[in-house]
Amino acid sequence: MAEKARQGMPAGELPAPAEEWRSVSDITIVRAGALGDFVATLPALRALAGENRRLHLVGNASVARALTPDLFASIRSIEDPTAAFLFDDGAPPPGLGHPGDSPRQARRPVSLRTDSAAETNRADSVDYGAAPFSVEPTDAAVAPLAWMEEAAIVIALDPAIERRVGAVGWRPTLFVPAHPPPELALTVAAHLVRGAGRATLHHPSLAHVAKSADLDPSGVAGTALCLPSLDQPTIYPHPDAIARADGVRRDKGVGARYATIHPGSGSPRKNWPIDRFGAIASLLHAHGVEPVFLTGPADGDLRRQIAAIAALAASRGASTIVDSTAAPVLDDLDLPTLAGLISQARCHVGNDSGISHLAAGLGAPTVVIYGSTRAARWLPAGPYVTAVEPSARCPLCAASERLPVACDCLATVSVEAVWRTIAAVLDGEGA
Repeated sequence: MAEKARQGMPAGELPAPAEEWRSVSDITIVRAGALGDFVATLPALRALAGENRRLHLVGNASVARALTPDLFASIRSIEDPTAAFLFDDGAPPPGLGHPGDSPRQARRPVSLRTDSAAETNRADSVDYGAAPFSVEPTDAAVAPLAWMEEAAIVIALDPAIERRVGAVGWRPTLFVPAHPPPELALTVAAHLVRGAGRATLHHPSLAHVAKSADLDPSGVAGTALCLPSLDQPTIYPHPDAIARADGVRRDKGVGARYATIHPGSGSPRKNWPIDRFGAIASLLHAHGVEPVFLTGPADGDLRRQIAAIAALAASRGASTIVDSTAAPVLDDLDLPTLAGLISQARCHVGNDSGISHLAAGLGAPTVVIYGSTRAARWLPAGPYVTAVEPSARCPLCAASERLPVACDCLATVSVEAVWRTIAAVLDGEGA
């Protein structure tokens, strides 16, 4: 079953912005997680940044620098020793003698400075490595760290992080659960937009209302909420990344009319059978669109399976589609180049994965195959996203929330159902 699933945000449930956020100009965002988690958060972050707020990220620094260096005034990794207190009750906040001290009881305050030569944690940086920094003693009574700004939004599953943030002195703070409660019919991306809405402003000139009927805020009297459209791209690859991707593509003999296929995900339970992706590659080829397989560091088994499909086709005397000529396999591209490649594709096909969220955020026509998870929760935000799901679900996956369940429903999604969806996308986009 294919559908253009709706993100779902009833107008009556849109939050009214809180008064205490009106004067806030700098916001620290605490958001751990992998690629998909980061991309699902971008619609909410784009709304905040669109109000001329400066955002400071404590989260997945490598992904943020690679995909959205324009979005943040500073970026700090959750692996940074100065951020350890956010995730560990036993770690003291920087500048405090021990976890029980308040900021004004600090015994040896510290200040943080960014290396002025590299400036790799600034938004205009093109360096995708870790931000260099040094910690220096200071004689000031309290010397706040440069990245500890005046307010904080915490997006996490563990509410204890909010308490740790409050102990540092960030005010105001807002805790947004990383996942919607089961009774709330929202995708994760829509839930995060809704949760962060308490920190947006009443600013009619910046109102950014989604097209979808169930995102229409007209039911909220007298307000024009600054909401991002969940139907808009949130990632804008650098022209240099697109140029590098074009070079990789040409080196593999791939023309400009191509589709990307990522047959992996963070869990084998979410992976549609690899031979069916091979069949999709053949159908794309027959449709005049060159298939390009993508694999990453965690996809070693998939690479071997793709090679086995090609060998089997060759042994039968068939014209091989999944081989180094007709359907190249691009391994371990760096994230900016991968984004550049997907952004120019006629379509992207994949499982419920971080790469599918990336494709949707880039604005590429994206077809996502679901089975052990549900589009109703995990549909990526983007302008051209279509979900293909089982026509019937078992009780396990019908009720799945956060984690993929062990069931056979994904295997009931047929090649024909996926191909009909892809063909409609290609024809609709004039590919």
